[in-house]
Amino acid sequence: MSWSDDSNSGYADSWAHDESDYGYHDWDNIWHAYEEIFPLEFLPFRNLCEIATGFLDTQKGYPLYDAAMIEFIAIAEAGVGATAWIYELKFHRFLELSPELRLEVYVHGLENARRDGTLAKQLHVDRFSNPCCIWRWPGELIVCDRHSEDELPTARFAPWLPDIAFASKQVLGEVTICMLSTTEWFDFKYEEHKPFKIVRWFTDFLVTFPTIMVNDMATTEAFASIKRICFPHESKYNERRVGRVVDEKNPDITLMLKCTKLETIAMVFNYRQLIGGHWAGDPRDLDDFLDFFHFGPMLEHKSIQNVYLEGVYPRYGEGRTMVCLYEFGKWLVKGFRKRSREVNVHVYTRRGPFMGRHVGPKLVVDEEVAKVVQR
Repeated sequence: MSWSDDSNSGYADSWAHDESDYGYHDWDNIWHAYEEIFPLEFLPFRNLCEIATGFLDTQKGYPLYDAAMIEFIAIAEAGVGATAWIYELKFHRFLELSPELRLEVYVHGLENARRDGTLAKQLHVDRFSNPCCIWRWPGELIVCDRHSEDELPTARFAPWLPDIAFASKQVLGEVTICMLSTTEWFDFKYEEHKPFKIVRWFTDFLVTFPTIMVNDMATTEAFASIKRICFPHESKYNERRVGRVVDEKNPDITLMLKCTKLETIAMVFNYRQLIGGHWAGDPRDLDDFLDFFHFGPMLEHKSIQNVYLEGVYPRYGEGRTMVCLYEFGKWLVKGFRKRSREVNVHVYTRRGPFMGRHVGPKLVVDEEVAKVVQR
């Protein structure tokens, strides 16, 4: 039977329809649609998987292959799925953006990290059930001592930084400076039973940044970014040692002096470090207090504006347990005044556990007469 033009035309239309459902797929054109570069050795495996997948399409319509071939086809199909090419949009010129625009990106990333809780990687609670080792940006960074150096990474990398900080060395520096300059408080908590002091580690961390000059003094961008420091357990400095501590600088004061743009420092003392003995009610001698804590170099700081002192007195009452703290405040006012600087010293006393930050009345020193006036 001969084919008529009409039947031939119908066959052609039918074949065209079949091709759209079961015909050959132009795999090369599909792969060419991706602009990313892939390894040359991947080509044979890709082609093998594509051929097997084509066999599988045919098998669905015409079951021709045996069990071994079907198993091979299944393996090939799994291989295609495992090596599926996913095109990802990437921006490789981020560091060429202006510093202001990069800063906006960092702030946005930090906001997301704060909401996700990823700035609390080392979070735990202290003995008073208060959260510790957490960067509650932009409010505060709270860190404490450790049992050993092995509990922390090298001082070049702070464990409280967000993931975006580790994209590159330059981004690490920029994100860290952004966080340091926008964080309101830095709290360093002494733990007398933990020998590795976090203040020294943090100081080493800040040293790794580029050097700059501030007030004719060499410092780093990181040190210059810090404005407020708090030592909520200052009284635990060398708590297990007695008498005069010689030939040893107070790491808190070392950190304070390196932060050349520091504006405010806060320190909390327990009454036990402010009296003559554990059971004595007499105030501790001021010179002994200053020598033990090595507070003398504090007066060398050129930018400090405020000192917040806090004392915790015993349950049986304040009595004279806070006298040494007030004397320390007077010493600071007079010492800075001799250097032609006026520094605001505030003293706050409380009984019981920490219940949030408080700023006490300002201590006013007029010549040899000192009095406390309400703010």
